[in-house]
Amino acid sequence: MALNHEASNKNSGKTDQRRQIFTFFVEDMMFGLNVENVLMLSQKVSDIQRLPHEELGFRGFII
Repeated sequence: MALNHEASNKNSGKTDQRRQIFTFFVEDMMFGLNVENVLMLSQKVSDIQRLPHEELGFRGFII
């Protein structure tokens, strides 16, 4: 299940910047994406369109 976290980015001499991170698990591995890079989330896997050729780790896309 996905979780939403805030991560603190502390750079020396710069203002403390916060960003939101979308985290999720694939089997035992945890991954995270900066929410600024996420366009949409959906659980409707029936809407996923496959590519004409298979790509390792890529399920498909939604228009």
